[in-house]
Amino acid sequence: MVLRADLYSILVFYANNNNSPYVDIQPFLEFLGKNAARLADSDPEWARWRNDRSTKFWSDLSVLVEDEKCKLLTDTEDGRVYMPNYYPDLLGRAYQNIDNEMDQPFPSEESLRIILPETQVRNLNDSNDIISYLKSPQEGNVPVIRIMFPVGFGTALVLAHMLPQQLTEMAMYKIQRFIGRQDTKEFLVQKLSPQLQGRDYYLHDQIDQIMLNPRECFKALSEGRELSYLFWAHFCILLKNDIKMKKNFTSEDIGAFQSAHIIEVVNNHYKTLSLKQQELDMIFNTLEAQLAKPPYLYSLDEIIKFKNPKGMLLAGQYTRDDFEAWLKKKLSKSVNNRLPDLFIINGPEKNERNYLLKSKMFPLYAQLMFGARNRIKDGLCKHWGRMLLDYRSEPAMENDKDFDRLVARFARRLLPKLTIILDDPRLYLVFREMENSGKEIPMYANIFVKGQRLSYSALFFLRRKDILAEARLFLPFWYSIPFLTAIITFFKNLSRPKTAQELAPEIVAAPAEKEEREDRDESHEIRSSAEEMAYNLVPEGYSLNSYLEDLEARWSHLLDRKARQDLVTDVKALVKNYVRANMKVQRNSEIRSTMIHEMAVNLVSRTPALASLSSRDALVRYCELYMIKLIGNIR
Repeated sequence: MVLRADLYSILVFYANNNNSPYVDIQPFLEFLGKNAARLADSDPEWARWRNDRSTKFWSDLSVLVEDEKCKLLTDTEDGRVYMPNYYPDLLGRAYQNIDNEMDQPFPSEESLRIILPETQVRNLNDSNDIISYLKSPQEGNVPVIRIMFPVGFGTALVLAHMLPQQLTEMAMYKIQRFIGRQDTKEFLVQKLSPQLQGRDYYLHDQIDQIMLNPRECFKALSEGRELSYLFWAHFCILLKNDIKMKKNFTSEDIGAFQSAHIIEVVNNHYKTLSLKQQELDMIFNTLEAQLAKPPYLYSLDEIIKFKNPKGMLLAGQYTRDDFEAWLKKKLSKSVNNRLPDLFIINGPEKNERNYLLKSKMFPLYAQLMFGARNRIKDGLCKHWGRMLLDYRSEPAMENDKDFDRLVARFARRLLPKLTIILDDPRLYLVFREMENSGKEIPMYANIFVKGQRLSYSALFFLRRKDILAEARLFLPFWYSIPFLTAIITFFKNLSRPKTAQELAPEIVAAPAEKEEREDRDESHEIRSSAEEMAYNLVPEGYSLNSYLEDLEARWSHLLDRKARQDLVTDVKALVKNYVRANMKVQRNSEIRSTMIHEMAVNLVSRTPALASLSSRDALVRYCELYMIKLIGNIR
């Protein structure tokens, strides 16, 4: 064996030679010096220990202590080093050679001739202790486990990482050796047949598998299968009772008994897990059935409030970890390259997240489409009616592509949830899966042609000319005379708004009731204009208020919360005063988005306090939208 020259390897070698995890420092330094003198010429790495080895020893030891590879003890005059991995390493070497000792009990302190410090070992006194440990194997950092068997059958030392699989597989190999040597195969079949009536084929197959490939037995056992559980439960009881009937136990008997005991406990553990998983599956199947009911789209808070048919909350029957594991599986698991069973759908409000079953994506679309056409149609008719009444027009009245874009804008404003579903690329993927499944596709789901979704105007069965014709129905008769409307439109565009002093005396002296009605009409027009401007400026997925909050976070970077709130309040007050002053000056001017934008730019650039703030674009857009919000609140 070549002895490496690093301090840790030398300490391990020295501890193993002395059969003790404790290394006295002074004798070790002498050992180090002798080996350095002997090996330095053939191995240059040993040359560093030839001179001043004490200084180098303490320098390297401090690093090992810091890395927790060893501990420095001061309970003796010269001090000594404790090697924490001595016993785990010793036990690891013992299990490496266990193939040659399958007819012997598991390694113990007696067979290894050691006495483990209690700080280095964790006792599992009975079956309940073993099962408790299997439920939380990471509890504590003790590397060695001491399993206590019933009186007369000793103890076993195992490394913590060997539980449960590696230890159970070793136990099955010991059982194989025991059955083979004792020639008890036929005896076991005869004794187990009454317990497994009608399953003779499975019984023979299972015992044959023990004899040919014990490792495969663990797979069925770990899955908690009913037949596997019954076989091992009866098998272990039979074997243990048969061994107990003997007057004197051989080493082979003790090893077989220990193995049967371990397999029995692990078998019960996995059966418990299997039953628990079955219960969880039933609970989550109920939860999924609730998700499949209208309105199909549910928030996390709503899912947590689901109840079973008896009216009991499902959330009280599973843990948070169980729910998160189920949710993660449903959101990510893909079979044969198909989409997962569950989708996350972002809502129209900021940070709004909902959950939707893949199978209910088109039923949700159909539900949201109910009544949608009338809402969009009414909105378009009113919109164009106001424009025609004011002798105005827009490209959407003349062009089908512009009309479709206008329909899409109205849909996103009036039916945000529906448009989120329609714009989701997963909708087409779900449609393709429905096609490939061979099942009949509902009529309402046929909204794709050559991989492209139908336009919004086609989805809502809306025609530009029909909407325009309906909008004109409610106009005074002279609006239907093209020559007359053309002349009025021409002169209306040339004229400028007049002030109150320029108005005719009879209009100035109009009754109070007429003035109030005109004020209401003017306020309504202003609010409509503000609503349209806000719709054009606010991105999809935001409301006006949520987008204002998002912009605030971009330009108000003060760390102090109160100072940041004060800054936002001051900016709002400044914008409010600026809007009030400008509305007085431009009270008769038509409110347009270009005018609002210029006002916001002028306010930011001409106010030193605002011009010094970072993220100027976000601040300008914030002022612009806040102005629109103030204007939209006019009554």
